[in-house]
This record gives sequence, structure tokens and C-alpha cells, in this order.
Amino acid sequence: MGTHTITVERGADAAVDLSPARDVLRAGGLVVFPTETVYGIAVSAAHPDGIRRLRTIKGADASQAFTLHIARRADLAHVVPDVSPVGKRLVEKGWPGPMTLVFQLDEPSRSPVYPALPSEGVEAMFSGASLGVRCPDDAVAERLLADLDVPVVATSANRLGGAVPTSAAELAIDVSSAVDVVIDAGRSRYGRPSTIVALNGQGYRIQREGVYDDRTIRRMASFTILFVCSGNTCRSPMAEFLARQALAQRLGCHEDELVRRGIVVVSAGTHGYPGGSASTEAVAVLRNRGIDAGSHRSRALTADLLQSADRIFAMTDGHLESIRAILPEARTKADRLDPAGDVVDPVGGSVEDYERCASRIADALKQRLRELPV
Repeated sequence: MGTHTITVERGADAAVDLSPARDVLRAGGLVVFPTETVYGIAVSAAHPDGIRRLRTIKGADASQAFTLHIARRADLAHVVPDVSPVGKRLVEKGWPGPMTLVFQLDEPSRSPVYPALPSEGVEAMFSGASLGVRCPDDAVAERLLADLDVPVVATSANRLGGAVPTSAAELAIDVSSAVDVVIDAGRSRYGRPSTIVALNGQGYRIQREGVYDDRTIRRMASFTILFVCSGNTCRSPMAEFLARQALAQRLGCHEDELVRRGIVVVSAGTHGYPGGSASTEAVAVLRNRGIDAGSHRSRALTADLLQSADRIFAMTDGHLESIRAILPEARTKADRLDPAGDVVDPVGGSVEDYERCASRIADALKQRLRELPV
């Protein structure tokens, strides 16, 4: 039987019946399908014959693992039991999207899908203790993968060393004639491979840069906490430095390691001017707590700062209103630091007033930091 082609018009893809392609995957056949990056060949990891056919078409030996493809990011829980905080941030911000995540499993057999796989399926999915997973941002790919009761692995639809197709028309004849179904949905959106990011412990390493560059991955891997007061010389700097200290203690690392772990803590003022030092009293209070805040330089609150922050804590309701005025959509991630009420500005007061302010900030941070996915 020859290759069956399913033609999909973008914008009307919901009307196209993809069940023949799903049935082929369930039966162990091979399907060429579109993603937002390039076209791929998919096969069920539960079918040894299909995996062998894929290896033959690809020109890959038995040591090469392929990439598991899932329809929704929530499906990751069915294959990876534990995900690091950095991994969770990348999943949340980068999926669905043109990024392959490589997870390191302490023991592959702990993966919920492992027991149902034949030995060929294990080799097709796992490279030692590594598992590559992709969640495409493509409506056709999502519909194909959704509700399948078999794990699907895929690779780009070309022989090793050959040109990677970005449309069905670019498929080499020895590939298109060797599969069971080709889903032709026109040209891929990006026409470039996905970025491959390997997760290791609390960090990550880019194995291959693709659609997402290093800067984009770094931004997605980070969790940025922003503290806001008026001048960025008293309350918000104290909150920034106290939060760094508390997070480092909780994670058992030095404060300098927080950024490497993807945790960024910053502060700004709604009426701040660039380059000012923290107040003498704030520096003294923090020094008493083992913190050197001499390096602090004030900054003004901007829409870019608000946009880049994952969580924003304001000292007062008035600061919250300023935040919403600058960037209305920030309201969903901004709250008053202390749920009990405003943290009053100690400016012009004594060192004791600053100490009381710092203590209140520290107490509020105990609750707020527990809420964060870091």
C-alpha cells in the first residue's frame, strides 16, 4: 500500500479528519507531520517494528534516541516524575513552542511510561538517563498527538546529513515513499530547528541554538522578583537584599549563585532617579543583618522592568496603583508585600524606625517567598 497524503489548509485545519494518521500511529506505522519548526517523522515507541523502520529511513543506528512529542505541557507529568525549578520555568514559559528539553532522570525506570515500553521503545526514548521532550506550537501537531494512548517519538523528516524539510514538498522521495501517511500543511512557520536545552541539576545548558537564542532561553529560565517603593533607596532595597539572603539560605547556596540558578531579585522606585545610593540608615540596618548593600544603585520603575518580572511586590497600595498605571497587565502578578497593610516609609526617621521597617519586611518575606516556584 502506498503513502496516504492528508492535505490541511491552515486556518481550516480543525475540519480535517486526522484519525487515519492517529490510527496508523497506534498500529505502529510512520507519519510525517508538520510542526512550527520543521517537518518530522513520528512513530509509536510501543511498536518495535515501527521503530526499526524509522531507524532505517533516518539512517540511524540503535544507539540513537529520538524525541518524545507531547500535545500539551501537562502531559509531561506522565513521563517525567520530577522537574527542577528551572525546568518548570522553561516548560511554563517556553511550551508549547520551538524548544526541546532534555531531562536527566536518576533512574529511567521511574518514568511512568517506562514499564509499558518494549526494549526497542526504551532505546528509542531514552539515551542513557536522558529523555528529550518536545511540545510543538502547531495546531495540526497538537491535534495529531492529543488523546493518543501511545507515546510518540519523532525526528526530523530527513536522512542523517540530508536537508531538513520545512514543507511536505521538500521531503526526499526515499522518505515520503517509505512512510504510511504524510500530513501536508504547507510551510512550517519558522523553518528552523528547535532549540535544544539540557537540564542539569538546578541549571541548564544549550546543546543547540535554534529558533530561541541564548538570550531568550536565559530570560525564560529566570524567575525575576521585583520590589517596588517610591525612591528605591529605603524599603525596596531592604526587601531586595533581605530576599536574596533568605532565598540563598533556603536553597543552601551563596547569594552569588542565585542568578546561575535562574533567580533574579531586583528593586525599583515609582519616583526613583537612576544611580542613587541606598540611604545611610538602610545600609546600617542591613549591615547589622550581615548584608553589604553598599553596591545598591537606585533605578526608576519602567514598563520594561514590570514586563520582565514574574512576581512584583509593592510596599503600599499607592505603589500598586502606579504599577497598574504604567503597565495595566502587570496587575495579575503584582501584590502588596505585606497582606496586612502598607509598609510605611521610614525616610526621615531614626535607625530604630528603619529597623522596625526591615523587621516587618523580613516577616512579610517569609510568607511571600514560600509562595514562589523557586
